[in-house]
Amino acid sequence: MRIVSVTTSFPRHGDDHAGRFVHDLHAGLCEQGHDVLTLCPEAPGVAPSETTEAGEVRRVAYAGRGTADLFYGDGLEENVRRTRGPWRKLRRFLREAEAVVAQDRGVDVLLAHWLWPSGRALLRAAREGRPLLGVAHGGDVHYLGRPALGSFLARGLRGAYRGVLCTSSVGSDIVRRRLAIDNVDVAPMGVDPARFHPDPGRAPPAGFPSEYVLGVGRLLPIKGFDVLIRAAAGLELPVVLAGTGPSADDWRRVAHELDVELHLVGHLGPDAVAAAMQAARAVVVPSRPLQNGRVEGCPVVAVEALAVGKPVLASRTGGLPDLLPDAVLFRPADSEALRDLLRRVVEGTLEMPTPRGPLTRRETALRLLALL
Repeated sequence: MRIVSVTTSFPRHGDDHAGRFVHDLHAGLCEQGHDVLTLCPEAPGVAPSETTEAGEVRRVAYAGRGTADLFYGDGLEENVRRTRGPWRKLRRFLREAEAVVAQDRGVDVLLAHWLWPSGRALLRAAREGRPLLGVAHGGDVHYLGRPALGSFLARGLRGAYRGVLCTSSVGSDIVRRRLAIDNVDVAPMGVDPARFHPDPGRAPPAGFPSEYVLGVGRLLPIKGFDVLIRAAAGLELPVVLAGTGPSADDWRRVAHELDVELHLVGHLGPDAVAAAMQAARAVVVPSRPLQNGRVEGCPVVAVEALAVGKPVLASRTGGLPDLLPDAVLFRPADSEALRDLLRRVVEGTLEMPTPRGPLTRRETALRLLALL
């Protein structure tokens, strides 16, 4: 089948984590012999088109020179607040993507990553009879769930999707209600098993401490890494955070006040992340809800760590309870509960039960196509 997908995020280079789970799902589709075309936003300094293991990628122009700043970086939700003319840029991206889809007469299946806004670019083709699948992550579900805004965003999308794959059961309930669809499945975004697999001989990146717990992701409040820092206080267990973002200085101050050994190692590519996970005592995903109710879907870092065979400790939010057993979950922002789990990691008494759901990108791709 020929599958044409619209997404607001896709890796700009081999070591980019932005939209890596989109790339991996598309690569899983390609591994099954499907032909995938990905339409994603342009990015400064990145070629407008390329062929990858995830299929053909075309980067859609939506802004003038030097003003393509709506996507990537801290993400669409954060960038809307500080870029000039965000809605005009978003409309142009969707309009240009829609035009590309309209010219592709060989498409068999349409695929939207983030039901809104990406789905808007595929509505015309869906109305012409092509089946439309969607993958609901986190931000799209949050906004669809809001009372007035959700009703507005759902206009035109109700009844348009053949099936939707959600990364959380909570999100699936919102999707069913808002979009009037019953054909919904829940699964995490799978990863590349050639990269994320147990390998005891893999050494951590240079400069890492001999023992540590690891957090991976953008350094933003929703990631909750300050909870991990507070939980590590008094355990003599260094914390390594891989990522960049505006919360770095705040979390550095928290670590200094609590005398926690904190290593902010910046951005790591996927291979370095896999190596860092392999050497870690545990990987912690302490996501927290924001004041507006926004939660993450199912952070792919949890799937990556499980695939490497490491213990994962996570907050009971979003899609994490769908993936992990209750024994390794803690209440969001509860640093004391997380400290108890970390202490068991240090003592070697924490048993890691079998995760729920698929872990590989091929398995997730099969779950998606089963919705057709």
